[in-house]
Formats: sequence, C-alpha cells, structure tokens
Amino acid sequence: MLQPPPAGRRAGGHGFLSLDIFPENQVANGSLQARHWARAGKPFDIMNSAFLKWWGEWGIKPVAALRQECATILANGGKTWIGYQMYPDFTVEPALLSAYKKTFDFVREREPLLEGSVPDPYLAVLHSTSNDYTHGPALHAEHTALLGAHRMLTARGLPYHALGESVLEKTLSDYRAVLLCDQRFLSESTCQALRKYVAGGGCLIATGLTATQGPDFRPTGGCALGDVLGIAWEGAFPQIHAYIDLEDDRLRPGAMPMPLLAESAIGLARPTAARPLAALRAPALRGDGQPLLRYSPPGLPTGYPAVTLSRFGAGQAVYIAPDIAAACWTGNQWNLAHLLENLLHGLLIATLSVRLQAPGVVEVALARQGRRRLIHLINHAGERPAMHPSHTVGYAMTEDVLPIHRIGVTIHSPADPAALTWEPGGSPLAWTRDGEFIRAVVERLELHG
Repeated sequence: MLQPPPAGRRAGGHGFLSLDIFPENQVANGSLQARHWARAGKPFDIMNSAFLKWWGEWGIKPVAALRQECATILANGGKTWIGYQMYPDFTVEPALLSAYKKTFDFVREREPLLEGSVPDPYLAVLHSTSNDYTHGPALHAEHTALLGAHRMLTARGLPYHALGESVLEKTLSDYRAVLLCDQRFLSESTCQALRKYVAGGGCLIATGLTATQGPDFRPTGGCALGDVLGIAWEGAFPQIHAYIDLEDDRLRPGAMPMPLLAESAIGLARPTAARPLAALRAPALRGDGQPLLRYSPPGLPTGYPAVTLSRFGAGQAVYIAPDIAAACWTGNQWNLAHLLENLLHGLLIATLSVRLQAPGVVEVALARQGRRRLIHLINHAGERPAMHPSHTVGYAMTEDVLPIHRIGVTIHSPADPAALTWEPGGSPLAWTRDGEFIRAVVERLELHG
C-alpha cells in the first residue's frame, strides 16, 4: 500500500494517484487501497489485471472476477485500469477484447452513480506513516493491523476509510469513531488532535502498544494517550498470545461464549479513570515457560483488563490490550470482529448510519452525489485459492458468482426519502419506517448495486 506522495516543488504538487495492486485477491486489495486513497483529496485509479498470475503470463480471469474487482474500486471512489500485455508480435486474443468489453459495459452502466459522487465518512482507521518503523526490522511494510481491521470491518458491514496522520488530523470531525490499531508512535500534533476530538464528543478505540513509542521508535515507558484512555501504562505482556474474557454483556452478541484467543502485541495497563469490560487471561504455560503446543489454552487471570471504557470530556475512549486487528489477520479469530462491532454499535455509536442483515461477503461503501445518498453493496462471494502461492490471484473458477438474496438494509433517515431505488436501473424499493430509521429489503445482489 502506498501513502499519498508529498506535494511536489511546483505549485499544486501531484495531481493524480495510481497503483498496480498485488495480485493475490485483487477484490480485497482493490477495496483496501481505494479506502486508503478515498479521502486523499486527489483523483486516483487502482490497476487490477486481467491475468490469472499477474504480469508474465497470458491467461485470463473470468469476467465475473474482473467485474468484482472494478466494483469495489469504483464504489470506494476510484477509477479502474485493467492491465494486460501483448504478444511479442503486438497482437492480443479476441477473447481478451471480448472480456474487456463485457467488463467495461459493466463499468459504463455505473458511471451515472459515480460522476460527482464523494465518499461519505463514517469510521476512520489510522494507518500511520511511521508504522513501518515501529515494529522492528522487516523486509516489507508493516500492514498486519490494517489488513486485520479491513477484514473485520468489511465482514461486519462497517464502512470505513484508512487515513494517514495528516489527512486524519484535517478530517477527524467528519468521523463517528477512530480506530488506532497498534499505532505505536503518534506525533504530538496527532495526539493533540485526538485529544480535542474525543473531548468534543468523538469516540476512540486504541489497541495493543498504541502511543507507547517516541520519535526514535523506542518505548517511552508510558502511553501518550493515557489520559484520554483512562489508563496507566505498565509495559508489554511477555507472551505473544493471551485470552480475552468478556465480562460486559454488551460485548457478547455474536461471539462464542468462551475466552477469545488473541495472538498479537499485548499491553498491560491499570485503569485510572476507565472501567474494565473484559479481563486479560494468560496462557497456561509448561514448567519451562513455553506454550504447550504452538499455543496454550487459557490459564490464570493476569490481573489486568483486556478491554476498558473511559469518558473523556464529552467523548468516550476504549483501550483493548491485545491488538485484535492483527490477531484477526494472523489467526483468523472471527470472534474478535464481533467484539469490535459490539464496541462500536453497542457502546460508542448511539445512532447507526446503515446496518445490514447480510452475510459477511457483502461489502458496504457510503457516498453522496449532490442531494443523493448512495449505499454501495459489493458481493465478494467467489472461490479463492485454498493455498497462497506467490503471484496467485483470487478468482472465481467459473463465470458464475453466487448471488446474495434478501439483504435487509436499515438506514438512519429521520425524514422520509423522496425515493428509494435500486441501481443501476432505478427500480423502486419498498420501505417501512421504524422511528428514525427506514427499512428495506434488496431481493438479490449479483455483483454490485
């Protein structure tokens, strides 16, 4: 993932952003990158490819896969650019041109929904430019927490944007809540902006070792946001995994009633002004201090909380000792996605913008187009490789992607809408009112609407 480059020497700086995304599952990668650039203030395109194995071979994906990739890029504010290469004699197969035409017909049908539309902010995830330097030496950029946050939020139908520090500081007031997933160094300006945001009524969730390193990327012995989170920092937990015991009933819906495994960096903090919502339990180790296998089962309580909730000014702040985003990505711990959703919609955000009753393969992106409010639904259903060899693209093995039926949509709308339609096509959707919300059912989602 690329950060927006700094402004150039000439007036105006750069005018357009473009990136050729990594080939493994370009549906997810296109969504992730577009959500990062959606609020960079520049037009951008995401380059997916028609190849089965990216540059260097001449196979082709099914059209359904190309359409899925274009759909998630377009819905999140980007333009699409599908890469391929010619034969040595500068020709291409007619079948390729046919696949391109079918894909671009799909795009053209959606152009009226995209022209002049702008992303509608809801949740913000900080992806700090310093994050690549705070987790120790690595060959590749450190995106584990961001990938996990993307997986959790999209699977639970929660629209978000991933922002760098400068964009976050400028746009904080637009967002209902901000997530700091193991963002270990935060500049003084970022801390002050977050402090002001929460004091003014914003909601903050911080995980892992957030705000515990200085400009030299070494531990400071404290947490720069300890006052906001209502905690006193005491250091990092020495094991690489632990368990979360959910104690507050509001955190339980959807999650299995058992200790939740979290493999990640884990912080140890005493509540000062915060209230514990979950306890941190240590793994049961062998006599030599090692796990029983790769992991150990739940052991004794550590005496520290796993989740706390604090009031700060007019806002609220949550601290989660494990980095649940990284734990979700590395261990596929799906229960943690329910924990995050329950924190956001059970404790922090009183009024939901949009809520779906749909499988986790349905992505949601919000936008506005003049007076129109757009709720994009993208169907991610389709086969993905069981193994993950290098340069293997995620694609459906056939031209068919399983449609999703009867998606319930609940929209916060105190005033009655002039119209509620399913696009493309403008088909009217019946709706009913429930207090400040309207409810409708999308009977069938193919790829995007």
